[in-house]
Amino acid sequence: NRIATSVAAASPAATTLERGSETARVAHTVTLLSARGGSGKSLLATNVGVALAQRPGETTVLLDLNLEFGATAMMLDLRPVNTLRDLADAVMNDVSDAEFDELLLRHSSGLRVVPAVAQPGDSELIPDGALPRIVERLRRLYDHVVVDGRPSFREFMLDLWENSDTLLIMCPPEVVSVLVTRSLLEAFGVINISPEKVLIVLNNVAPKARLTSAQVERGLGHETFTVPYGGEPLYRSVDVGKSFVLESPKAPFSVAIRKLADLLVNRAQDRVGSR
Repeated sequence: NRIATSVAAASPAATTLERGSETARVAHTVTLLSARGGSGKSLLATNVGVALAQRPGETTVLLDLNLEFGATAMMLDLRPVNTLRDLADAVMNDVSDAEFDELLLRHSSGLRVVPAVAQPGDSELIPDGALPRIVERLRRLYDHVVVDGRPSFREFMLDLWENSDTLLIMCPPEVVSVLVTRSLLEAFGVINISPEKVLIVLNNVAPKARLTSAQVERGLGHETFTVPYGGEPLYRSVDVGKSFVLESPKAPFSVAIRKLADLLVNRAQDRVGSR
């Protein structure tokens, strides 16, 4: 059983915690957020997920928490048979780990995907308490959990942010995005989210940047990681449901995504080592 093997052999990316006499494995967890639409968040989530899934001997799952209109499955040309609502019912009924794993979509890269609900309004049918149980199961079973998230101050989201190794914040290099991202960072301060968890991604979604990385960093008081503009080939790959990091591995966008994936793993390992 692949899941049994995965659980038994904890990778270096996962954190090992002692709970009484048992050893519990907790996945490296990355949550992507943006304070403004059109930031390329879901596009980065799918490509970062694929990049992590390519790491030898490690498992990765992508969770789409854009509850009403999630797009990650479409971006990977996956046809959902089961959605977040089905997984919610499964965890509330305490299905086995193997049964749970079978409900997830599979991408050719090895990435597992939990798609958002099938129809707008279905999220209202998800039982109370199901989402935390889904996240807990994912973090226990896989090496990397990538969450395509959204700014929300519901208790569940706050707990997810607190338990993530990195909060990856998308910020295209233009004035309005910097201003709303700064507001999000200020909100993090109010709720005591550690600045060390935050990584700002300067995501170039247009051919010409309106601000330099230095200007963005001054505006946010935070260092950034730059993802270059991918051009028409990148957006054509989205149209046909292909992961660009697989289709064009030598393109500057793809090189940056793989560097970002490695950086995320290294940050998580450094945090564990400093505890």
